[in-house]
Amino acid sequence: MLASSSPPISSTPISPFLDAHSFRKTPIHLDGSRAKRVLGFKPTKPRVEVNELRKISQGFQKDKIW
Repeated sequence: MLASSSPPISSTPISPFLDAHSFRKTPIHLDGSRAKRVLGFKPTKPRVEVNELRKISQGFQKDKIW
């Protein structure tokens, strides 16, 4: 199935040895407010930018995992 996709996927992090917990749908929401309050954390990039997401997805495509 992966090899016949367009484009073919030659490598993937999915393995038959993963446990069932890895496939559960578990919604997670982290807002970082406690880290900001307790540690004084300030993010270097406070907003998610579309261009940054494109760079990440292009990296995955380059590594042939997406």
